[in-house]
Amino acid sequence: MTEGFPSWLPEILPFRGDWSAYVEEIYQAFRADFFIERVYFRGRRVSVRSEPRDQGKEAGFWHAISEGKEEINRTPDLRRCERVRWIRALIECPDKERVRVWEEMRGSDRRVHIALPDFSYLVVLADRGRYVLFITAFCVEHKHQRRKRRKAWEKAQKG
Repeated sequence: MTEGFPSWLPEILPFRGDWSAYVEEIYQAFRADFFIERVYFRGRRVSVRSEPRDQGKEAGFWHAISEGKEEINRTPDLRRCERVRWIRALIECPDKERVRVWEEMRGSDRRVHIALPDFSYLVVLADRGRYVLFITAFCVEHKHQRRKRRKAWEKAQKG
């Protein structure tokens, strides 16, 4: 277990100083989790957006490891990179004590949010009916953002 993280989560993948090698390492982990072995959420396949590709890697991968609103100007985030193997773990976790799951509408899109119980890490999926689409995953850094997500989850629990 990595100190301070739940023991059921995969080890983080630490950056060791060589960015090119690191991107390949975390891409291979992402590829293994999403393409070599399929991921399922509540019995439906999880897909990853493939376009636009950058450096031969799918758009969904770049969303998993970087932040920013504009596709071409996203910035790598080491915390996201380190936790790339957590995405599948949260998606496939059946234990309601280990994750918090709720849905929210974003425009016409039904989004599924999967968070750690303290809301410090979040995976976002889009419900597409026959399948779900991986949107992004990230650390929730600020307490007010965690409180906001906790309130959204609590509201969803009430129906």
